Amino acid sequence: MIWKHFKTILFSLLFLYSLPSSAIPRGSLPLPIQIHSDTASFDSRAGVAVHRGSVLLSQGDHRLFADELLVKRDNRGKIQLVTAKGRPARYTGLDPKDHTILVGQAGRILYQPEKRLLVLEDHAEFKHPPHVFQGPHLQYDFAKRVLTSAPSPNGRSVLILQPR
Repeated sequence: MIWKHFKTILFSLLFLYSLPSSAIPRGSLPLPIQIHSDTASFDSRAGVAVHRGSVLLSQGDHRLFADELLVKRDNRGKIQLVTAKGRPARYTGLDPKDHTILVGQAGRILYQPEKRLLVLEDHAEFKHPPHVFQGPHLQYDFAKRVLTSAPSPNGRSVLILQPR
């Protein structure tokens, strides 16, 4: 009797571990954010961390590369805003729906984890293969998989659509 239940539980666990990671809901266990840099400082009262020099932020399949990275936390310790600056700052990530590699670059990239929002400013470019988006201000909503470009006095947006 016990052996029968043990085999059922074992089979269920093996089945769950054989699923691709995108098939397991990530909402219940948020992935940790790791930041590597040449120098770092953290002001616990203000909830602000500053990282400088060859900065790499990683969270699961997402990477953010910058010369300088500013992380702001709320009073509960949750990350509210990540600001990356570089020449250019770069983002790469895997789209969980179609498994394409997303690539972005800009003078400044803002990431809001709670809203699942990526904002690219200052000579922004975002690639969602096979398409390319360029403009002074681009915003990508990960939850909706929607890219928008706001009007800007600094220039117009360009969308390059590849035929299928």
